[in-house]
Amino acid sequence: MSSVTKEILSHIDYNRVITLRRGNYKYLHGALSEHNQLVLPEWDTFSCPMVYPFVHGTDRDLRNELIENKVFVAKYWPNVGCVEDFEIEYGLVNGMIPIPCDQRYGVEEMKRIVDIIKK
Repeated sequence: MSSVTKEILSHIDYNRVITLRRGNYKYLHGALSEHNQLVLPEWDTFSCPMVYPFVHGTDRDLRNELIENKVFVAKYWPNVGCVEDFEIEYGLVNGMIPIPCDQRYGVEEMKRIVDIIKK
């Protein structure tokens, strides 16, 4: 790791990042778990979640709705095709929406995302 990278990383308040991410995940889990077809562990089992994985299981194009509403939604593993014995993985790639819950956001942003999903 370069000295510049080490210097930049040394200024991150990791405890604050963890607290904010866990709080956002907790909010999303509380608001969306009953609509999520993916059974997830409770929020307090994660050290520091990256996203809230959400599977809605409908024909609704929720990914594009979120993008149209300026919510960044990553797509992981886009090169995974439907191959025999890998249907679950293919389903996650194409059906799971990774809802952002990182430290740049707060409760207001989480509420806005939940409102878009529940409409």
